[in-house]
Amino acid sequence: MLPRDTDLITITDRFVLSTNDLYHTVPLWGGKTYLMHKNPLNRIVEQGLGERAKGHETLPHLPKTELRPHATPVKVLFLFDGGLGDAISLAVLLDALKTDFNILSNVACKYEIWQNILWPLGFRGKWFQVPIALENIQVHDYIQTRADQFFHSQTEKWNLSIINELAESYGFDLNNHLIHYTIPKLIVKRTALPPTSKIRIGVSLDSKGLIRSYPPTLQPVLIQYLLESGFEVFLFGRHKPSIRGLEHHSLKDYCGQTTIMELAALIRQMDMVLCMDSFIAHFSNILGVKTLVLLSVTRKGIYDRHKHVTCLESQIPCTPCGEVGNKCPKRFSQCRAFFHESITPESIVHEILRQSTQHLKAIIAESLYKTVLSG
Repeated sequence: MLPRDTDLITITDRFVLSTNDLYHTVPLWGGKTYLMHKNPLNRIVEQGLGERAKGHETLPHLPKTELRPHATPVKVLFLFDGGLGDAISLAVLLDALKTDFNILSNVACKYEIWQNILWPLGFRGKWFQVPIALENIQVHDYIQTRADQFFHSQTEKWNLSIINELAESYGFDLNNHLIHYTIPKLIVKRTALPPTSKIRIGVSLDSKGLIRSYPPTLQPVLIQYLLESGFEVFLFGRHKPSIRGLEHHSLKDYCGQTTIMELAALIRQMDMVLCMDSFIAHFSNILGVKTLVLLSVTRKGIYDRHKHVTCLESQIPCTPCGEVGNKCPKRFSQCRAFFHESITPESIVHEILRQSTQHLKAIIAESLYKTVLSG
């Protein structure tokens, strides 16, 4: 049984404002009972504003026996606290549950997740505020507090495809579920790029934690090589890479300047994306753009089901370590994976050039085929 990281609380004060990374600031009303994560719950209890309520074990948690076709719809409320990349996998799961089992899902999560990932990917279930009021749980047949509840193993996540794990543990066929990200026409029009004869490559060098991100000292070297190779380089991500001194008409900086949907519209206009093990890797794949992912502490098994992704792995002996934070298990001041000879800036650009050549050949072949058909 997985450890319980949620619990029930009854608010005893007239009104409480609960603040958390999962949901920002939310009002909780006196006399009501909520399902919430333990850390913010414990703070409310310690402040004397609420008390733990009984009944978590008796909530209608989704049993695995219900993962089967149903004649009438079964309503399940999913509690989701993952990131943007995991939300893409969740969208696949929810589509499969609806199509294969007639299980209709609603989701309690950050509103941004529902608005920018789940809805554009075709999910039409309801959104519920976290923490979840007990009355909102009671209108469902079941609740699923963790999407990975049925995973067979919680180890070696650095080498496992989440989508594969979901398909195996929930019992659906992934080949029957292809989801598509829809971008509003107004955003597509607003972010349209001018014509160019160059190959456009989107670059994102940051990830969750310093260890998975590309080293700042190597960032300008890699970007300079890309510019010298004739690419039009578009910088994406939350953090602007180290490009001091790099001024070039083919270098476009969009870091921290786009919404999720604007980012999607820009990525769709790229010929290729270069990124780390991050949300953008999963996002560009679902957008159908050829993507090269640089891996330091994880392995390519994560992207086993990603049709448009190839991976370049560091072969440093201490990897994969699976570390997701900022501290190297070997106690180096920074991760040495990207300084290894197997994944130098030169070798990265060489691989990009190779894949770009294949991309251009495919475009030319498709163009010739259409010309022959039209003739």
